[in-house]
Amino acid sequence: MDHVLRDVTRSVARRLEALDARSSTKELDAILSDVAEPTRQFVYSVFNLLLAGNYDAAQDQVDLSLGRISSLEKIDESGLLEVKDGEDIRRLRIGESGGAKLVHGSGGIVLLRAA
Repeated sequence: MDHVLRDVTRSVARRLEALDARSSTKELDAILSDVAEPTRQFVYSVFNLLLAGNYDAAQDQVDLSLGRISSLEKIDESGLLEVKDGEDIRRLRIGESGGAKLVHGSGGIVLLRAA
């Protein structure tokens, strides 16, 4: 969370920390009204996903910002795996990348083959 809040004032961070499941996006908008872009958009996207209960997507936003995963739009298509439904895909276990890299795109997370 330190990374998400690093470019906001302490008073804004305290107000964000006080949000809970009953909070609305209007409250989030009001808290972030004086925060400059692109910080505002990043913090808004993470907290909006958290408010919606989508913790994995919020973590993906943080990982993308930290460079742990890459944006799909920045990847050469020759490095993409073609995924088809069938016996092989059912054997792919979560967390077993085999040296491949996970990247984030508008369609979700994609597994790239190892270099």
